[in-house]
Amino acid sequence: MPLKPMNDQNVFYSTDEFPQAILASWAPILENRANCPRSARIIAHHRPESPPTIIQNDCPRWARIRSQAIDNEEFVLHYQPKVNLASGKVVGAEALIRWNDPRTGLVPPDKFIPILEETGLISEVGRWALRRAVEDYLRWRATGLEAVRIAVNVSPLQLRNPGFVAEIERKIGIGAHAADGLELEITESMIMEDVKHSVSILRTIRDMGVHVTIDDFGTGFSSLGYLSKLPLDTLKIDRSFVTDITAGPQGLALVTTIISLAHALKLKVVAEGVETEQQYSLLHLLSCDEMQGYLFSKPVPVEDFEKRFLGRM
Repeated sequence: MPLKPMNDQNVFYSTDEFPQAILASWAPILENRANCPRSARIIAHHRPESPPTIIQNDCPRWARIRSQAIDNEEFVLHYQPKVNLASGKVVGAEALIRWNDPRTGLVPPDKFIPILEETGLISEVGRWALRRAVEDYLRWRATGLEAVRIAVNVSPLQLRNPGFVAEIERKIGIGAHAADGLELEITESMIMEDVKHSVSILRTIRDMGVHVTIDDFGTGFSSLGYLSKLPLDTLKIDRSFVTDITAGPQGLALVTTIISLAHALKLKVVAEGVETEQQYSLLHLLSCDEMQGYLFSKPVPVEDFEKRFLGRM
């Protein structure tokens, strides 16, 4: 039975009929909804002349994020390796936030990241991710592992925060080699919101020795003039273009152009979302520098990443 929206884009009901006289029975659900972020979903089934039965309610999960997930350190980092296409060697990693809910296990990112962003909690969790990534990199070095640079995603709230640069400075201040191991991934659309502000911040961060990557390139409609002025080290091709590379000549031509443009600007190119041998082969022929994706490895817990991909010096 199809779901129907009820006075809210994320409150749905399923029913054969919905008499207006029974609207009062939904009052507790809608009252509960008022205390939740807009991205939380409530789905219920309504039977005529009886109270609605809730099938899905994201509000308690949001409450648990606020009350326990951060304080109890239930968030963890999983690492997805970045592979050099020429040598096949792991040369970097992307840090991805996961929530290890003790009640339900690992929660898919799309179930909690939007809530973190909407409520502003992404700033706090983002600061934690930066600190943990730097600590992991320094620990790898200290224990004799072949440490690789870790890329951490930056949210719009973090980039707009006036204290963001100082926050980065504090994080890399905990070790002499911390800046060597940190890379910030910032989406193209985020940079284009305020180019002058972004250029200023990114230039300061790069001067600290931290690498900067423009993420999801091709989705933000940036002009080539701005791209040449941005203080960047790496351009990351959005996974949608990687998928289209084998779909026809247009997809292949587009990726070829992106790689040639990036190399002309002295930028390294990373392709994300590589899932097939055919995609890998074409990217290798096009002289793409690095790749990440399920073809090589899904994101894995830090312990697994160390065992599988980091050799001893």
